[in-house]
Amino acid sequence: MENWHWPQWAYFLLLSVGLLLTARDHGKPKTGKNNFWAAMISIVLVNTFLFFGGFWTPR
Repeated sequence: MENWHWPQWAYFLLLSVGLLLTARDHGKPKTGKNNFWAAMISIVLVNTFLFFGGFWTPR
């Protein structure tokens, strides 16, 4: 994390807020139901792709 710049921090903040909002609504009806675990899996997959694409590597 010492090599992070503003894009990494902004992305991390947005993902964290989105995950917290999803956790708040977990199990409540939407057009289906919100699912915390589906959101978590999605975030892990996206960040895996970003990692191997070089977004999280030092400059």
